[in-house]
Amino acid sequence: MLYRVPEKKDRYPWSNMNFPLSGKNDVADFMKVFPHRYAFKEPTISGIRKNNRNTSSNSNKTGSTTVVVNNVDEKELQRQRERQEKINMLNAEKGRAMQIMNQNYDLQKKEAKTNNENNLKNIYVAYMQGIKNIPQQTALWGAGGEIESLKNQRRINYEDNRVKENANYNGVLNKMQQQYNNDLLELERKYMQLLMGI
Repeated sequence: MLYRVPEKKDRYPWSNMNFPLSGKNDVADFMKVFPHRYAFKEPTISGIRKNNRNTSSNSNKTGSTTVVVNNVDEKELQRQRERQEKINMLNAEKGRAMQIMNQNYDLQKKEAKTNNENNLKNIYVAYMQGIKNIPQQTALWGAGGEIESLKNQRRINYEDNRVKENANYNGVLNKMQQQYNNDLLELERKYMQLLMGI
């Protein structure tokens, strides 16, 4: 719809045009002839309010969608942070458990080694005492010719005792290693089970 600009005055009569202009063709033709005299009518106050309401409602809808998306993103980030915290706590517990296992294993190995060394010392002391007392025993028994055979027999017994003690020590180490491996596998199984549950 067009309205007439008040400060502009027509100096020339309109030719071949009807007033007021009603058709689209009339408006287009008139604007070609007198573009400076007429302009498009401004919207009414009610129309402005209506357009503002539509714009605000659209902006509210868009804003609410953005808020919903932001809330979803924040919830997802919060869930990921909580999951990572749980994983970190689980890794820390696993590390402490492995540290305790390693400490116990090292202590058991040291204890087994100490026992082995003490047993070997006792075997050696018994052997040396036996060798030292052989001349006295043969003098009491009256068998001087059997001293070398007794020494050889004591030597053989000493070597056998050492072999048995070392075999026992190796057996203890193997059992400890096997137990350590089993405990480690059990720890890994529990860790993976808890990790999958997070």
